[in-house]
Amino acid sequence: MKALMYTNDTKDQVPNHWLRSVLALPYVAEHATDALAAAKLPSAALQEIGASVPRGAETKVLDFLSERLNAPFVGAEIGTAINPHNTALLTYILFNSQTLYDALCHVQKFTPVTRPRARVNLLENTSHVDLVVDGIGPDLTLDTHLIEFALAALLGAFRTATNQSVLVAQVGFAHLRKHGQAELAGIFGCSVKLETEHSYLRFDKRMLDTPIRDADAHLLGHLTSYGDVLLQSTNTAPVSLAETVQKQLLRGMAHGRPKAADTAERIGLSERTMNRRLLKEGTSFRELVSNTQFKLAQAFLADPYLSLAETSHLCGFSDQSSFTQAYRRWTGRTPAVDRKPLIQGENLQAFADGGISKKNGRLPT
Repeated sequence: MKALMYTNDTKDQVPNHWLRSVLALPYVAEHATDALAAAKLPSAALQEIGASVPRGAETKVLDFLSERLNAPFVGAEIGTAINPHNTALLTYILFNSQTLYDALCHVQKFTPVTRPRARVNLLENTSHVDLVVDGIGPDLTLDTHLIEFALAALLGAFRTATNQSVLVAQVGFAHLRKHGQAELAGIFGCSVKLETEHSYLRFDKRMLDTPIRDADAHLLGHLTSYGDVLLQSTNTAPVSLAETVQKQLLRGMAHGRPKAADTAERIGLSERTMNRRLLKEGTSFRELVSNTQFKLAQAFLADPYLSLAETSHLCGFSDQSSFTQAYRRWTGRTPAVDRKPLIQGENLQAFADGGISKKNGRLPT
C-alpha cells in the first residue's frame, strides 16, 4: 500500500515561524531535537527566522509531541501557549490593523503570501462572522492537531491584539475528532462544536469594531502595500483533483466504501474523466480510497470512545473482519495491537474515564 505522505515538494513550503514558536516553549524545548528528527528536518531548519520548511513538517512535529507528551489536545494547548508576536508579515499586519474586523479581512487577504495552499474566508450573516480556515495542512481535515493549533494560535493573536479575552462566540472543527468537546472548550475558553462543515472562529458582530491596541495606521499602509506586491507575485496553489476527491471520500466514508461513479458525479465529472485526471496526478481512485481509509483508521483508533466495530464502520468497511484484514495488509499488524498502547496511555485512559486534568493529560501552563 502506498500510504498518504506528508509533502516535501519544494514548491509546497511554509515559513518556520510556527515551528520556532512551538519548539521555543519551555516544556517542549527539551524534545525539539527529536521532534525535528520526526519531521525529517535538520536542526538548522529553525536557525534562520522565516526560513522555509515543508508544509507537512508542522503536522509531523505536533503528532510527535502528542505522542511524546501523551497529550491528546496538544495542538490546541500549544496554540494557546505560544507567543503570538513573531516576525511574519501577516503578524505585523494583524497587530497594526485598526479594528478586529480589519484584522480579519487582512488575515483572509494576505494568508496566501506565505501559505499558498491555505484557504481563509469570511462567512457573514446578520449575527456573526466566521473566519473559516482550510488547507492549512497537506491532508485537509486529517490534520487534527494542526487545525486545532492553527485556530488556537489565531485566536491567541486576536486576543492579544485587542486585549480582550472574551472575543469569540464559538470555535468549530471539521476534522475527525468526535469526542473531547468539553476539553477543547476549556482550552479555547468558549463554546466548541465538532463535526462542522468548516473549521472556523466565530465572532459576534458586536465585537467587530473592537480596536486593535497600539495599531500604527502609517506603518499599516506600508505593510499592506508590500503585501499587495507579494500577492501579485504569489501563485496561489490550485486544489488538486486528488484533494477534491479525498475531501468527498472523508465526508462519505461512514456511509460505506464510495464508488468511483458516485464520487465523480458529486464533483461534476464523468468517471472516465476523473480517473484519467487522477492518473495524470500520479494516483488513482482506488489508491485514494485505500489511503483515506488508512488515515481514518489511524485517527479513529486513537479515540478511546470508539470501539473497533465503530471504527470499522467509520472507515467504510462492512464489518470488523474486513477492516482487520485491510489493516493487517497495510501495516502487518492488527488494529487491536495498534489501539492498545493508545488506550492504555495514562492520559488517554484518563480521557476515556471522563476528563483530562492539568496534572494528568493537560500540558503545563
